[in-house]
Amino acid sequence: MPDSIIKSKPLSAEQVSQAYPLIQTFYPGLSLDVWAEYAMALTDNPGAAEAGAGDEAGSGIMTAQNTQGHILGLAAYRLLHELRCMPNFEIENLIAPNMPGQKRVVRNLIKTLQALAQEHGSSCMSVRVPVAYTRPRARPHPLIQVMEDEGFQTVAVHMWKPLLDVK
Repeated sequence: MPDSIIKSKPLSAEQVSQAYPLIQTFYPGLSLDVWAEYAMALTDNPGAAEAGAGDEAGSGIMTAQNTQGHILGLAAYRLLHELRCMPNFEIENLIAPNMPGQKRVVRNLIKTLQALAQEHGSSCMSVRVPVAYTRPRARPHPLIQVMEDEGFQTVAVHMWKPLLDVK
């Protein structure tokens, strides 16, 4: 990794399009418009309220950036009220490309998000990860290894079924 200093920062409105190539590494068919709408819905970026989004308390997108401001990874989060844990600080779309320093990027995001969860009074954190990361292999996927090192345990399987496109 060209710059060894990684800092976590909330995604700003100006960085939504900058983060798009990173998003495309995991979701190649996703359009910039869909990504921007998703980002605006989770963040307090200006214009989010006018778009009918961003009013969800306790949601956002955290990035891991180097000192030049390049986005090396990101994760979306939201507070959810669940029976087992209220409030649950749920992390989704934890994205850190397979490159040197990937584990450091993921660890930085997890630690920052854990501190944020504690600020929100969360009693637990959960992370949704792609099933490909959890399939048996000789060594765990680096993202899974970091989360296990940070104390996460597999407690459920998230099932997903796409419905008819409503747009």
